[in-house]
Amino acid sequence: MRIILKKINIFFIIIFSIFFSISCATSKAQYSNTERYLHYHDFKQAIAQIENAKKNGKYKKKDRVLYWLDLGMLQSYNQQFDLSNKLLTNAENAIEELYTKSIRKEAGSLLLNDNIKDYAGEDYENIYINVFKSLNYTEENKIDDSMVEIRKVHIKLNLLQDKYNVENNKTSLNFSNSALAHYLSLLFYRNEHKFDDANIDKKKIEEAFSSQPDIYNFPKPNLPEINSENFSKTAYLDVISFAGLGPQKIASTVRIQTYRNAIRVYYRQGDEMARRYFGSALIHMPAIQPGYNFKFEFPILKPRKPAVSKIELYVDGNFIKELQLLENMAQVAKKTFEYKQGAIIGKTLTRAVVKYITTIVATEATKQATNTHGFAGALLSLGTSLAVSATEQADLRMSYFFPATAFVTETKLTPGIHKVEIRYYKNGNYLYHDVKEINLKAGKLNLIKSFYF
Repeated sequence: MRIILKKINIFFIIIFSIFFSISCATSKAQYSNTERYLHYHDFKQAIAQIENAKKNGKYKKKDRVLYWLDLGMLQSYNQQFDLSNKLLTNAENAIEELYTKSIRKEAGSLLLNDNIKDYAGEDYENIYINVFKSLNYTEENKIDDSMVEIRKVHIKLNLLQDKYNVENNKTSLNFSNSALAHYLSLLFYRNEHKFDDANIDKKKIEEAFSSQPDIYNFPKPNLPEINSENFSKTAYLDVISFAGLGPQKIASTVRIQTYRNAIRVYYRQGDEMARRYFGSALIHMPAIQPGYNFKFEFPILKPRKPAVSKIELYVDGNFIKELQLLENMAQVAKKTFEYKQGAIIGKTLTRAVVKYITTIVATEATKQATNTHGFAGALLSLGTSLAVSATEQADLRMSYFFPATAFVTETKLTPGIHKVEIRYYKNGNYLYHDVKEINLKAGKLNLIKSFYF
């Protein structure tokens, strides 16, 4: 009877471990099929799926920032600009509130993992929130509000510099100047006939390309004209096109297999099944017991495939010019994430090592105290490995719907009503066209947004 009860206890340990592993995992089920909806510009269906996911518990309270970011971006694409701004403002306010982490949550994350904490957004999400709020206000012809949002971008970039200068021993994050933000600011100032301020933004864009080559590693696009004498008499059409979706987090998994007085360590990234060994031989470690197979994970960013290779502007059926890349937002996401990735890995590794050593000692003591050996002992080691590994899953939360790239162009046209068409291509193949009608006015902001995912 004692042996049977012992085996039952071990069985329930294993079952609980597997259940716990599933329940703690970062789920992305709410995003299934959404890329297909975006591809066909079926934003209402994507929105419905996210809202249903919220009702079905896919977004918990700790995921509220993620929910507001996801839904806020989709509502912007769906041209519900006021609703989008309310949702993005909710996310922005919560990010600010969560910046100073509570002691209880932070202490808990040191023992378990970052999945237990409220998601406080990635740095690049916090920056581009204001870009899209600005563009939403522009659609409602609230240019003053648009300018306020762009100023917030500049403030946040300065704060980001201060943050990483402290956290990385004065090693500066080389992203203090967003060409996209300054481009919009230039257009807004020119619209207000503040040409000196517009020229300052133009110089800032040039500085962004010259001083931040790891962010702007592509040719600088042609910039808008700033001519105080001609502007009032000229109708400028400005087009900004967002293409593709930003990167996503995947888990990089490190496994530790224990042997008698030795361990072996290997890792894999995402779905890559090939084992990559840290050295070809076992690592000698005295007093290590065999039979344990632990793992821990940390997040890395994986870019999504480029959506387009060329974007063309047509007006009234005539080809005008190609749009040019202004900002690689996916690259900004990558660079800002890299600056904190070392701290994430360090914390994860420290927590895992302490946890695994403690667990092995406790499990081996239990085996001795209960005289559990052979098959039952192996099962106990397996259950322990599963239970502890389940607490070391990577936090893969990240907004799904920020675009990857921003392209721009400007052209002079006669005032009046024009049919504007933006055509998207990839490797010479036609993909999609976005058709809009606009009444161009001289001396005014005539801005068109377009998206293709």
